[in-house]
Amino acid sequence: MELTSAQTTVLGDLMVDVAQDATSRQLREHLGERLLRLLKGDQFASYVWQPQGDRFSDRVIINMSAANLDAYEAHFQFHDPITRRLQRFRRATFVEEVMPRAELQRTEFFHDFLARDGLHHGLNHFAWVGPRNLGDLRIWRSAGRPDFTESERLLLDLVGRAFTAALRRLAPADSAGPTDSHSTHSTGPLGILTPREREVAEALAQGKSDEEVGALLGMSFGTVRTHIGHIFDKLAICSRTQLAHLVWSAHRG
Repeated sequence: MELTSAQTTVLGDLMVDVAQDATSRQLREHLGERLLRLLKGDQFASYVWQPQGDRFSDRVIINMSAANLDAYEAHFQFHDPITRRLQRFRRATFVEEVMPRAELQRTEFFHDFLARDGLHHGLNHFAWVGPRNLGDLRIWRSAGRPDFTESERLLLDLVGRAFTAALRRLAPADSAGPTDSHSTHSTGPLGILTPREREVAEALAQGKSDEEVGALLGMSFGTVRTHIGHIFDKLAICSRTQLAHLVWSAHRG
């Protein structure tokens, strides 16, 4: 992925924002401005997911109508055929990955919401920290503009990882609350794992190989690998060293 000198400058400024901004809203406002320049986008929106109300809130928008977004928050987000599907991904995702454009253009959502602000080509990133979706980045181009490229998707994915790390830093430590009968207060971050996932995590922290974990817990190799993927996603980690640190920290209380 080759960047122009202008893109390199914007990316550098963006990383400074990620490191320095003090609130989620401030971060999303700054990233929106820079992402439109970095990815040559036309419109930007960002929300925070509120699981208690099963809705998106605290919008940040650029080049979009406030009245149109009022309608989205009151009605269209509950009749939205794409965003909940996009939200499941933990990487930058083209809108067309979840619904072909021709099919989307036949929906009420397109005609009465997207088209009113000229939203045509979409690229989204949802920031997940464990089971929490703490924010998102939604970049659009108007009709007549080219689609976003795979290189641009990868660039948003890079920014999205830094965005996720920043939101994790900014999020109140008690905002997640207990996620099941195993409270996070008693098990620390491991409380978001299922009992079976915790067994796998404990075994991995002891230095056991995937094959040894499978033999110990009576699982196939494929099942072990699936559990490991879920553990890494939920804990927002990328290495077994990080996992071992979390496990031993939980034991120390």
